[in-house]
Amino acid sequence: MMKNQFSQIRLQTALSWLVILLCVNGIQSPTASEFKAAGKLTYAGSSPNGRVSAHADLAFKVFYRNGSWLMQTFPAAGGRIGGNVERHEMGMVNSEIYFVSKFRTNRVRRVVRFQEGAGLVDVDLQQEGIDIRNIKPKNEAVGAIYGFNIPRPGSHFMHPLWIAFISGEVIQQEKRDSLPRFWISPVRSATFTPITDWRILPTTPALAEYIRAFNAGSVPIYLDEKVKIHNYKAPFDRGFMESEYIMLSKTNLNGLTLPLEFELRRYVPLAAATHTNDLWLASSIKGVVNEVLSSCSLREFKPKLTSATLIGDYRVPGTIDPDKRDPLQYLLHPGDWRSLEEVQASDEFKYKAMRKDTKPIQTEFFLRTILTLGVISVIVFYLFLWRRSYKDL
Repeated sequence: MMKNQFSQIRLQTALSWLVILLCVNGIQSPTASEFKAAGKLTYAGSSPNGRVSAHADLAFKVFYRNGSWLMQTFPAAGGRIGGNVERHEMGMVNSEIYFVSKFRTNRVRRVVRFQEGAGLVDVDLQQEGIDIRNIKPKNEAVGAIYGFNIPRPGSHFMHPLWIAFISGEVIQQEKRDSLPRFWISPVRSATFTPITDWRILPTTPALAEYIRAFNAGSVPIYLDEKVKIHNYKAPFDRGFMESEYIMLSKTNLNGLTLPLEFELRRYVPLAAATHTNDLWLASSIKGVVNEVLSSCSLREFKPKLTSATLIGDYRVPGTIDPDKRDPLQYLLHPGDWRSLEEVQASDEFKYKAMRKDTKPIQTEFFLRTILTLGVISVIVFYLFLWRRSYKDL
């Protein structure tokens, strides 16, 4: 009897723990996932007649764990990116993005460009008798820190990877109704926010099936350090689709759904257009995944600083112009990144703050001096004319 009661108690206890485990697993957020993906990116730029004007092949890796991520792009077999660039790395931790571009070598180029007057002049150092083999820059990499969690488009090509693997989670968690511009456009002002339309799949992690970006017929552009409004002519004055992301295929692995093929396309209006669909494919970035794991061994999602790196820190307030940001620059040696508190206690930050405080005073003093000299010059000139007129009488 006692044995049966003891068995029932043990069975009830086991069932209770099973229910608790099921409940815990049931309430776990779909974002509590991890994965690793690797593959190849192919960039193609084309002219209105369809001829390919630019081409690049890059290998990529994406690591994701519980909201943090690290992405890498580097030359595919036999290829190059950005001439002397060995690899790009970008990671997001606690809503801050850390970025590094590592050079292949830290040698000085034979031909360097100098500012001379209002123009630029190329100088061949070897012809000037300078042995560049003995000259090495202080830094072997450049990097940046941003105080936001969505990468801006660039030649690092992190933006299509973010859209393919991360955007769905961010859109759902932050309940976003728009995204920043996610295609490369050098003259487009940072103040431009496209009209976005998307479909997010109910998967784990949440994936974007497509994202489309439109304008309303006019866009802000940044030229000559000013924001100007560019108005498109008919029929594009009613707006048109500028870019779209499409997930072409996907796979399921241990409960995770991840993209296998995806493409980011950018469109430009045709000259002789009669409809808003008369666009040409100016560029495309296609991704093909060849390795997927449902686990991620990575635990540190900030890029490793393996050499001296010149950092541009955009977390520190600079100019109020979003198109002409003024980051705090400092050199980091191999090791860890600086926290915002460490940056604000640094000599570089104090010097920048001092320059920012003194600049308006210097400008005001300069203007007052010019005005004073101008008034004195006018008085002297009129006295000269008066004396001359008096002598002529």
